[in-house]
Amino acid sequence: MEAYCFPDGDTPTTGASTADCNAWNPGDYISGSGYAYTIDYGFAYDLWTDAAALLQCDTAKIDFYQGTGFKVESASTGDFLYKIGLRNDDVLVEVNGYTLATPADAALAYADLWLDQGEQYYEMEIERNASPITLEWDLVAMKP
Repeated sequence: MEAYCFPDGDTPTTGASTADCNAWNPGDYISGSGYAYTIDYGFAYDLWTDAAALLQCDTAKIDFYQGTGFKVESASTGDFLYKIGLRNDDVLVEVNGYTLATPADAALAYADLWLDQGEQYYEMEIERNASPITLEWDLVAMKP
């Protein structure tokens, strides 16, 4: 079921979980620039357990892209994906050695890295303007 959140904080028209889009500011939990970023572990954990704010308040989306990975679309400067270094038309190809050619690959990477191993350091291989780039993310406790 889709949920819609209005920028002025009105109640979504549908959906099980409601996000407070007025309070959504991923930049409060992310530091870094260029190709290396630090993300607050608690913030990341909250996103994994309830992605309502990410899905309802951010304009950025990631869509499966021609069997080669996942493509970033509609990312603006305040969005989570933008804050962690991703840009429009970036194609996510690999994370920590896991190929992301299919949705099943992405699910396996998530299950192995996050759920089974509790990984806190991520290297994402992307293609930006047909050139390979590596982004690095460290999950650390930043906020009490």
